[in-house]
Amino acid sequence: MNAILLLVALSLSGPATGARVTPVAPPALECVFEHPRYVGSCTEEVTPQENQTHVQACQAVLACLNNPQCVKSYCQATTLRGGWTLVAPEPGAQSPERR
Repeated sequence: MNAILLLVALSLSGPATGARVTPVAPPALECVFEHPRYVGSCTEEVTPQENQTHVQACQAVLACLNNPQCVKSYCQATTLRGGWTLVAPEPGAQSPERR
């Protein structure tokens, strides 16, 4: 009987001190870019690095779009490089969780 009570107490007490907790990945954020020669706008999802704001995460994609030597594929694999602007989130905006 005591063994059963001990098992029930342990199961109700939660995970052991040394238990591993799987970190939750931050949610993907949307960045919207425009270019005078690109039809419509380009929306890309980015996952921010730790302590990175929404705008900072979008700036990494923008830097690639404006670099002729960048080989990453964005905006439906466009080859347009240079002249891109970030339209959302607006520069100076904070991440939703930081408001």
